[in-house]
Amino acid sequence: MKKEFLLTALVCIIMIANAQNNTTDDGVVINGVRWATRNVDKPGTFTANPEDFGGLYQWNRGTTDWEEDWNGNGASVWQLSNNPCPAGWRVPTQKELESLAHASVAATVNGVNGRLFSDISEGNDGSVTLFLPAAGYRLLYGYDAKNSVGSHGYYWSSTDYGATVAFRLRFDLTTQVTAFSINSRAVASSVRCVAE
Repeated sequence: MKKEFLLTALVCIIMIANAQNNTTDDGVVINGVRWATRNVDKPGTFTANPEDFGGLYQWNRGTTDWEEDWNGNGASVWQLSNNPCPAGWRVPTQKELESLAHASVAATVNGVNGRLFSDISEGNDGSVTLFLPAAGYRLLYGYDAKNSVGSHGYYWSSTDYGATVAFRLRFDLTTQVTAFSINSRAVASSVRCVAE
């Protein structure tokens, strides 16, 4: 009886420790911006590992629930009340994503494809890096399938581009191009947080 109780208590302690680890992150500074080293998973948590895909979010939506006609509640920026990031973190602006996109290469981490971004700001040699997995995206109109998983990454910014679209970082693994695109706010993409 005592052994079973101790084993159960130990499992609970490990589960609590793991949950706490998924809400904190030391981050890494790339070109003057402190980035979380892992994607957002469920609202308020990070994935366990930098290569884990995490959740896919519609723009200005703090949950991974799906709403077919989502338009971001008509907001002009991703509102803090809908922030899916853990405490102390938020969705990056378009400008912050642009600062990240200056130097990157296709990379594979633990069998997961993505891009490795480097700090090339003045006085840095590029050895500080940040991995973003190619987690793909989820389409409009209620399609449940994820698209471009393993070949493309799409990461939301908090910056809108009109009433129905917003900016996001887009990359693939076959070119050196890391670009910005606008897409419908109803499309679900990854979120990589920056420090508040």
